[in-house]
Amino acid sequence: MRRAVRPVGLTSSRRAVSYSYRPRSTFYSYETPMTFSRPYTGQTKGVVNEAVGKVKEATGKATGSEKLTLSGQEQQAYGKGQQVGGKVADAVAEGAKAVKDGAQKVVDAAKGAVGK
Repeated sequence: MRRAVRPVGLTSSRRAVSYSYRPRSTFYSYETPMTFSRPYTGQTKGVVNEAVGKVKEATGKATGSEKLTLSGQEQQAYGKGQQVGGKVADAVAEGAKAVKDGAQKVVDAAKGAVGK
């Protein structure tokens, strides 16, 4: 005798089953190595904000809108601040990488000394 086939994802009462919980491995792939590239850093956002601010300021001057001119100047200043923050973050990341590389050299030297 053949059994009845129940549709996938339905319970016996024919309600849809919630599949909200999934193991972490289905969302993240750990097979590829992690990279520390940051495509949209503060510097990039700062350059964009500064350019938009310049356009706003020029438009405000052309139309005679003091509010738009000030908004453009404000956005330019914000963009410059983002660029500085991005440069600081990049410098910190480079410093952390240098410390990590130095620590790895010390560990390798210690392993070499113990192995002798």
